[in-house]
Amino acid sequence: MTAYDGLSALEIAAVIPPDLLISDVSMPGMTGIELAILLRQSVQDCNVLLFSGQATTVDLLAAARAAGYDFTALSKPVHPRDMLARVSELVPQNATESIA
Repeated sequence: MTAYDGLSALEIAAVIPPDLLISDVSMPGMTGIELAILLRQSVQDCNVLLFSGQATTVDLLAAARAAGYDFTALSKPVHPRDMLARVSELVPQNATESIA
């Protein structure tokens, strides 16, 4: 499923709980980190993969870790091979078979 902002992503997740959230950190309305925290509160076993091209992400990730949330983050630009490798690490094998 695709959402174009954090609120839409939360609405979709309320109907179809995701196995994996892939999000940019910088988004309108809320950051990807805020989205990830809110999503984890309702879908605890959802894996999170964030990406960002901004140096301020380090501070946001540190604040999330201090609150008990540890998320994987990739730096932009992200090569598709690197993205796929991280996804395969985060999603159970039986779930990735339905992605192809």
